[in-house]
Amino acid sequence: MSRPSNWNKRRWEAIVRDDYQCQTCGDSMDDVDLYVHHKDPVRNGGSHELRNLVTLCGDCHSKVDVHASTPATVDYDDVLREIERQIDTEYNPVVTAPELAEELPIAKRTVNDKLNQLLAAGLVANKDVSTGKAWWPLTRDRAE
Repeated sequence: MSRPSNWNKRRWEAIVRDDYQCQTCGDSMDDVDLYVHHKDPVRNGGSHELRNLVTLCGDCHSKVDVHASTPATVDYDDVLREIERQIDTEYNPVVTAPELAEELPIAKRTVNDKLNQLLAAGLVANKDVSTGKAWWPLTRDRAE
């Protein structure tokens, strides 16, 4: 059974319901990457319904799901795509790491690491502002 087309929405519903915390150890999204686990695995007839989903950190997820592979990673392209998706040149020309962490199911620390790697590669730029760092992609029409 493949994931439903609204899987990301459903996944976020579970994370929000679980207060952005691992339901086993209590670690929060600020500190760890979170995963949504099927209590009753789909391969055993479990559903993608919210009542069958629970939020876990990577460590707890790997302990309860013997079929869990190495925790999923978000690559540079995912972060860059999310930056570009959130940016609107007229109304929202920049994005912050917390905004990205809210959209990407990864810890703020991981978002910052990815942003710094993108910065080193010359794909994004940033500037310190009162609330932290504002980020934007470097493209031909935005490069300064």
